[in-house]
Amino acid sequence: MKERILTVSNLLSISRIVLMIPVAILLLIDDPANRWYVVALMIIDTLTDTFDGMLARKLNQVTDFGKMLDPIADKIAICVVVVILLIQSRLPLWFVAIIILRDLLILAGGIYIKKKKHITLQSNKTGKWAVTVIAFMIIITVIDFDELFWLEEIFLYSGVVMLFLSFVLYLKRFFAEIRSMSPDIQKRN
Repeated sequence: MKERILTVSNLLSISRIVLMIPVAILLLIDDPANRWYVVALMIIDTLTDTFDGMLARKLNQVTDFGKMLDPIADKIAICVVVVILLIQSRLPLWFVAIIILRDLLILAGGIYIKKKKHITLQSNKTGKWAVTVIAFMIIITVIDFDELFWLEEIFLYSGVVMLFLSFVLYLKRFFAEIRSMSPDIQKRN
């Protein structure tokens, strides 16, 4: 049976990806007058991220497509913004590298599990919290008030800790799925 793709929650996830276009344009213009528009769009992005999962469960619209789309929308949103802030020398390279490397490894692991076991793993709660912490750090970076530097640093290092913890949990789940494969599937790998 074919699952529905255009559900309310999936449309919200798609809107989060589309929302990154004006966010990227406004950030690249790098005009201080635009920062509040960027912050407003990022808050909308964060709220749609909150509501898409809630609506999927409430409306009984949880789909494999949605399980893939939601974390991909998160990864696109975060990566687009942190790369632009890196280009503008507003974020350190090591931080952006950690985010991108982690996301690529999780994506590759998810694709591998999907291909081998035909299941889609959902995001873990720690990963969602990591994205939230990083979103707050990005918002503070975009606002660019010198008085909030200490708060930006707290969110930056808290985000790194959360990213590491969520990655460890993803690894545990990945290896548990690998161990649960039947021996003939493992031999084909």
